[in-house]
Amino acid sequence: MLIGQKDQQLMLNVQLLSDLPDKALALLTQDAFVQGLPKGATLFDQGGHAQFLHVVLSGRVALTSGIGDCETIINIRESGEVILDAATVLGTPYSNGARLIEGGRIMMIQVGKFRDILAADAATATVTLRAFANANLTLTRYVRDLKLLTTIQRLARHLLSMTAATSGSATVTLRDERPTLAALLGMTPESLSRAFAHLRTVGVRADKGGTVSVESVRRLRRLSKLDDRSEGEPRGR
Repeated sequence: MLIGQKDQQLMLNVQLLSDLPDKALALLTQDAFVQGLPKGATLFDQGGHAQFLHVVLSGRVALTSGIGDCETIINIRESGEVILDAATVLGTPYSNGARLIEGGRIMMIQVGKFRDILAADAATATVTLRAFANANLTLTRYVRDLKLLTTIQRLARHLLSMTAATSGSATVTLRDERPTLAALLGMTPESLSRAFAHLRTVGVRADKGGTVSVESVRRLRRLSKLDDRSEGEPRGR
């Protein structure tokens, strides 16, 4: 296994890998390697074919999709997550691209070996199916929020996803630059600015350093209709 001790420790935080049987994990990673990549580095392009299963050991990766000159962010893969999609499992062309928005370490697993083990080992298939289902649930929620919530409500839910508080006040720190956050939430930077301006009327203040203070979490939850959400809290960021 071409992976150092430090990266092996980071692998413990990857649920898909930690859930695999020991034999399957050993086979999967025996030819794997890790690359340290800077912010802005491209992992793969939309329309290309998968060569690797990418594991985000550290850093953050934006999944992007574009039509012509227009591009948006579909989702973000955090440290400890795997970029698992139809391209890696089925061999179809990538429906999106991927680039780092925070430099980190990415483990590359040969996609052919991954598919072989997936086909031969039921336990590996079960773990992978669970990870695939979770990714699909996240995407379903994202699409639903885009269709049913206003820009203000989407921003409010994003802020709430970064705190465990359900009452009182809270302070959160935005991890993303404004253009990245706007794309993730499905709006323009101008619409994001207007949404922040509106939230000031309910006691939300954002400074230029990315720190956001929430005067009343309950009030923000009511605005976002979060308490009407039957499946629980939104995914964290």
